[in-house]
Amino acid sequence: PHTLSSPAVSAAVGGPLASAPVACAEASRPGGFNISREKYLQSKKAASATYFEVAGGMRCCDLKLGDGPEAERGLLVSVHFEGFRLNGRLLESTWQQGPAPKVIEAGNSPEFPALGEGVVGMREGGRREL
Repeated sequence: PHTLSSPAVSAAVGGPLASAPVACAEASRPGGFNISREKYLQSKKAASATYFEVAGGMRCCDLKLGDGPEAERGLLVSVHFEGFRLNGRLLESTWQQGPAPKVIEAGNSPEFPALGEGVVGMREGGRREL
């Protein structure tokens, strides 16, 4: 069986600091961590398949609904985004620029107006296709 004995590792995965080794039951199973195919596919499924229209005529689709506070017009929000060309090629990505997200004003982003309008109404932790 695998054990977790380092307090630093325990803190990194969000658990309390362990004073004694903790057994990991899932890792000791043959085949490691298992998840059913249906559960995995359900977790990858978009929250909605319908597009809705926001200010300016832009269409959006929620891929994942967040559970945090809602982004209201005028609030500063932190976002990660990816921009793609019509052929599917990546144009720009904040993920490639580093771990820090871009901070914009919801509803008003002079650098990228569509992004500012697109985040209004999103909840923290959500993903949206614009």
